[in-house]
This record gives sequence, C-alpha cells and structure tokens, in this order.
Amino acid sequence: MSDFVAEFEKDGFSKIQRGMYARYCTTIKNGNMHKARIATMICPRSTICLFGMADREFNEIYSHFGSTKPPKIWPKSKDFIEFF
Repeated sequence: MSDFVAEFEKDGFSKIQRGMYARYCTTIKNGNMHKARIATMICPRSTICLFGMADREFNEIYSHFGSTKPPKIWPKSKDFIEFF
C-alpha cells in the first residue's frame, strides 16, 4: 500500500484527510488521463473510489466550521430548497 501512496503523491495528489487524496485537473480530459493512470497502479484486492468534479460543482460546496464569529463574507442565499 505504501508503494501505491508514493506513486499517488508522485502523480501530484495531495493528502487532504486520512486515506483521502485530491488533485486539481484543469480539464475533464486531463482528469480522465489521471484516472486511467491510477487504474494501472491499483492492487487487484484493494478498494479505490475515484470521482471527478467540475469547477462549478466545487463552487457549490457548502462548508460549516462551527465558528461563533460571523463569517467575513456571507454565503449567497438561494431561492429554492435543496434535499440531499
């Protein structure tokens, strides 16, 4: 597993959480190229999940950090309800 992680980091991925890595790709084509490269490195008995996210989708992420201070910039309000 450590060889896989070393190759993963060599490919430009950064550890963002235990067992979770991220890499920014400028285009979908570039992201697919990295997914294909990772597929060749995966051990047959391991479980790996790869997903892509466009800039617009990333922009829609809402994070709550539990601060008691008001944020410097308030998030935009939405005129609709979202169900997850």
